[in-house]
Amino acid sequence: SLRKCAVPTFTYTDFDCYVSQTFNVIKTPRLNQLYLTGLLNSTVVTFWLRHRGKMQGHLFQVDKKPLLGIPIYQPLKVQQDVIAGIVKAVIVSKHAGIEKMAQAARFEQLINGLIYELYFPEPLQSAGINLMELSTHEGLAALAEMEGVTLAERVNEYAEHIFSPQHPIRGLLFDLQGISVVRLIEGRE
Repeated sequence: SLRKCAVPTFTYTDFDCYVSQTFNVIKTPRLNQLYLTGLLNSTVVTFWLRHRGKMQGHLFQVDKKPLLGIPIYQPLKVQQDVIAGIVKAVIVSKHAGIEKMAQAARFEQLINGLIYELYFPEPLQSAGINLMELSTHEGLAALAEMEGVTLAERVNEYAEHIFSPQHPIRGLLFDLQGISVVRLIEGRE
């Protein structure tokens, strides 16, 4: 992420790259890097950085100290793989152009829902929200291992399927908006 920004935005690269000192680089073998990208771009981490990190007016100052203070949840490998697959879906959707931005936003909403489920299991479970279970059952983790045209095709197929009005994932994403901790984090309360 840029050190000073309106919204913290973390990027995943799978190749060697060189960046200026205005960026922080995070590389760790302890977590799936795609999962970590999804987590760091989540509304939960943005909320944490706004309230526990460093701000300069309305700008986030994403320095080493606030980054090291973020409570990083280390889920099971299968949970990391599900989120990693969905992060790849976001990347593919955004690279496809403006016509796929709504699709990318839906996948980002799903990532946020999964992160809420990891960090706040009790209120979500009591509301019957089980996005991780459904996402695992749908096989979204498989996206993390795909590349190229196959990945793009599968992302589009998944988007049509899981975001259709009758699919339970779409319904649970709607229900998520009624959970008080979600409303608080998203600034709706």
